[in-house]
Amino acid sequence: AANYMFNFVNGELTVRKGTPVLTWKAPAPITYSTPLSGTQLNATADLAGVFTYTPGAGTVLAAGSHTLTADFLPDDPANWHPVAGTTVGLTVTKADQVISFPNPGPRIYTDSFTLTAAGGASGNPVSFAVTSGPAIIYPDDTVAFTGVGEVTITASQAGSANYNPAPDVPQTFTVAKATPVVTWPGPAAIVYGTPLNAVQLNAAADVPGTFAYTPGTGTVLAAGGSQSLAATFTPDDPINWNTVEAEVFIDVAKAVLTITADDKIRDYGQPNPAWSVGLMSAFFGALAAGIVALLVCRSGADMLRGLKHVTQVLGYSTESMLCWAGGVAGGLLLAFSPVLWSQSVIVEVYSLNAFFLV
Repeated sequence: AANYMFNFVNGELTVRKGTPVLTWKAPAPITYSTPLSGTQLNATADLAGVFTYTPGAGTVLAAGSHTLTADFLPDDPANWHPVAGTTVGLTVTKADQVISFPNPGPRIYTDSFTLTAAGGASGNPVSFAVTSGPAIIYPDDTVAFTGVGEVTITASQAGSANYNPAPDVPQTFTVAKATPVVTWPGPAAIVYGTPLNAVQLNAAADVPGTFAYTPGTGTVLAAGGSQSLAATFTPDDPINWNTVEAEVFIDVAKAVLTITADDKIRDYGQPNPAWSVGLMSAFFGALAAGIVALLVCRSGADMLRGLKHVTQVLGYSTESMLCWAGGVAGGLLLAFSPVLWSQSVIVEVYSLNAFFLV
């Protein structure tokens, strides 16, 4: 140039370290108990290097809002700055929990038992409540029933800082009538003529109620072995207790028929006096019955012969058979009548009187 001349002087160029560009999107919410992993700890850089996260991989965070921090160390630290304190937010939601509560039924009215259920991971106790039906739950989770019918019990578990409340689990079952315990020891053998009474008809039950016996009190059983005695127990509370049938067996021995001779006195050297015994009563009773049979047979024959047209229709053999059957029936009716029978087996004169009357 006309006025200037060039003088070239060397200068210095300083190259400073670069700063990496990091990218880290906020991760989606996770559920409590999910450990941190590469799904959340996934920051990237525009050059090679190593990330360090706080909290680190494998950490299980409590439910709530959290901050994740990443520090980046480039592989070429001579030319690139490390980047510290990059953060994103993370939401940890509460976890769900479930109750395992098996159905405790069916049951009967007298049952009493303790409820059990496996709760979720919150560690809170499982509580029980009667939703409907005749049942009571005591503080120790013991159940008792106040009646019969359908019962529903619901199990519940509260939530915690990290767990939601468990969904309620209802269980419905049926409570049926209970059956009373009836005890009736087999009665000892009795002798014919002994009426049944409380010694034999002595069944007992463990609840209030009434027994009905077949055969009943006062019945005189015929002689024989293993005769059935039956009892029906009806509880005072038939709504909650079943009716019970019971049976035992009794042996009835034959009665002893004793013939006793009258006491007599004689002087020494004199012949024995005549002995009157109960056999005389039996003899004259039987004889009276036989004479009645003959009289009925004879009277019937005379009456039928007076009715000639009847004789012509029936014939002599049929007429005789009818008369014979009538006589036998009349004799048996007298012989087995309670009065004559009872007097013919003892030492008395009533059967002799009957004989003379006939």
